[in-house]
Amino acid sequence: MNKPLSLGIVGAGLIVNNAHLPALRNLPGVRVVWIADRQPEQAARLGAAWKIPAVSLPASPELLPPCDIALLATPVHARAAYLAAFAGQHTAVLCEKPFAQSVAEHQHYCAQFSAERLGVGFQRRLQVQNRLMRELVAAQTFGPLQRIRVQEGGRTTKAGPGGYFLDTQNGRSFGVLADLGSHTLDMIFSTLPPLAVHIRHCDMVIDEGIDRHVRAQFTLSAEQGDVDVDYCVTWLDSMENAAWWEFRHATVKMGLAPGGALQIMRGTSPLAHLDTRTMGARTTAQAFFLQWQSFLAGVGTGTPSEVSAHSAVWVTRTVEALHDEAGRT
Repeated sequence: MNKPLSLGIVGAGLIVNNAHLPALRNLPGVRVVWIADRQPEQAARLGAAWKIPAVSLPASPELLPPCDIALLATPVHARAAYLAAFAGQHTAVLCEKPFAQSVAEHQHYCAQFSAERLGVGFQRRLQVQNRLMRELVAAQTFGPLQRIRVQEGGRTTKAGPGGYFLDTQNGRSFGVLADLGSHTLDMIFSTLPPLAVHIRHCDMVIDEGIDRHVRAQFTLSAEQGDVDVDYCVTWLDSMENAAWWEFRHATVKMGLAPGGALQIMRGTSPLAHLDTRTMGARTTAQAFFLQWQSFLAGVGTGTPSEVSAHSAVWVTRTVEALHDEAGRT
């Protein structure tokens, strides 16, 4: 690129300060030109810390300063007008997850952008163990994949009044399934793209309108065949935070944290460790850096990035289906 792409940020929360801005400041070819937030003083503080001009949110998103790319780090229910405005201005957008509240909403947003110009913050796709697992599944190194078991979460306490976990206006969007579980659902679907997903059972613990514990079983139908999935994500119990990929000839246990190990298992004991020196993120900071690197390259070349929102519709579809199934049962 002959000149840096200009980037504007809507949202001045912790994820912007702790993850996005450090990555963006270390990437050539992009320059952050403004930051805005519904709390002007928060945007001003963050802007001053990073030497970025803070701007006030106008009455209409169309009145925001122009930019080539926008980071949309707002709650999911507050995105529609921004995405419509940025689409009309031909501004590429990377959204924080969860991306949408429903399949219809997800598809509506994607219809406004070409695949390379709309991204979603599923940066775990860039983690080294996820990249290697995609290769193992695609090549059927250990035979066809037959079953996946996933568990993630831990005991948490409620946030203070008005905090993120207590905003009951859009419980489905703020619960554990959309907030944390969307990452592991995306891990599954980006590794084995579904043709269909059939929900067999789903239990949810709902507190103050928000799902805080989800245990489900579903069947993923893919070109390789059907794969059963046992799935648990929670804020109420301590979990091992791992996934077990059961192939015909071996079971591979994957740690979910950045740089997590891949182990071939014999029962409950590791038999061997797989080499994860392939290129990928081993830390959260590296994952955000590679996410932005991939997205910017996609915008520059017209090629969908590894975090294209168009490729994540099955996550939204399954979150919606699990809530519907839990409501029926």
